[in-house]
Amino acid sequence: MRIALAQYSPTLGDLAANGRRAQKAVEEAEAAGARLVVFPELFLSGYAVGSAAGGTAVPAEAAAEIGAASAVVAVGFHELDGQATYNSVAVTASRKLLHVQRKLFPVAYPPFSEHQRYARGQELRAVDTAAGRLAVLICNDAWQPIFPSLAVLDGA
Repeated sequence: MRIALAQYSPTLGDLAANGRRAQKAVEEAEAAGARLVVFPELFLSGYAVGSAAGGTAVPAEAAAEIGAASAVVAVGFHELDGQATYNSVAVTASRKLLHVQRKLFPVAYPPFSEHQRYARGQELRAVDTAAGRLAVLICNDAWQPIFPSLAVLDGA
């Protein structure tokens, strides 16, 4: 299976421009035969959201607007859910939201101090996609020794 790693630098706080860049990257990746396209953590908002002017948090459905003809897309975004915000990844296919993984362990030390901006996710689970069963570990979550094992035990 061909996987495209969309390692592009987003423009901090410019969700519209980052969304257009993501859409173009997905189209290029699909044309090259990719079945899974993966973007960086917080790609749609840019990472340093505390420095961004204006709101960068959006509902999960907004991340699903990155369209793919056949590929599965995993895109990082600043999620708004009620009064809480999360550092999340949306897993989508055909503009449909399949799963949202929220970062379980936001980094709690300077200069990141994510725990001051994001609520903690509460679960890790694998999801069935056209690219296979997969789980998402967001940055610091991958450093927690139990999480990769839990993902595998859930079928990833």
